[in-house]
Amino acid sequence: FFDMKALVQILIGSAIDGNKAICHILNNIDNENPFRINKEEIFAGGVSGGSILGLHILLLENIEDIPAQFLNWAKEVEGGELEDMLANKYCGHPNPIKGFINISGAILDTSIIHPTNTTFLHLHGKADEVVSIGVGIPQGGTIAAPELYGSQPIHEKLVQEGISSETLFFENIGHVPFLNLDLTSFFQQFNLINGKIYIETMNRIANYLFSQIQCEKAVPATPIKNYFYKNIQVYPNPVKDYFQIQLPESKKW
Repeated sequence: FFDMKALVQILIGSAIDGNKAICHILNNIDNENPFRINKEEIFAGGVSGGSILGLHILLLENIEDIPAQFLNWAKEVEGGELEDMLANKYCGHPNPIKGFINISGAILDTSIIHPTNTTFLHLHGKADEVVSIGVGIPQGGTIAAPELYGSQPIHEKLVQEGISSETLFFENIGHVPFLNLDLTSFFQQFNLINGKIYIETMNRIANYLFSQIQCEKAVPATPIKNYFYKNIQVYPNPVKDYFQIQLPESKKW
């Protein structure tokens, strides 16, 4: 079991490590770009704890914005490395994150939100008791943890700051909407995934991404020899329910 100080320091330490990881990726892009990443089209996101971490990596700019009751704890992490990290965030690169997808995440306080070019999409269940969509202590207040600000107040502060922010909030749904994490939902469907909400979530994320990706700027795809596909037949076209793929017998597929 963790106490509140330990949880805050784990979050701050993880944010420092996360920034180092981003620096490593950006430096790789500038040095021959072995992973063929288009620096102009980087999107990030997370679910639950991953989103809490990602939001803090992205939004925390000034150490003074950390709530006063946590500030001294934050300054102790990694020998005071947080201040150095914030002074040289992304190792001197401009903010590389074009968009962030927050699923059931939260932050220590909306005071850390300042104007940014990053856009946001928030997906959250309104009945979430693990990470409140509003303001509350995680796990319904049953653990020694700081009060967190969930997707609703994050969205409201982002809009107030003139930042593009979209939401998809689910009525009567708990933590990580597309998962049946409560026993009642699980035994009603005998499936960990809520198929309807999963599809709705994926469609909303796809629409969010496609509305922002500039295809003409994208790094060209890895070349593939097209002659492999010359003799493939796909029918019927248009298709309603099923389609057939006919492959040449002389090839191994």
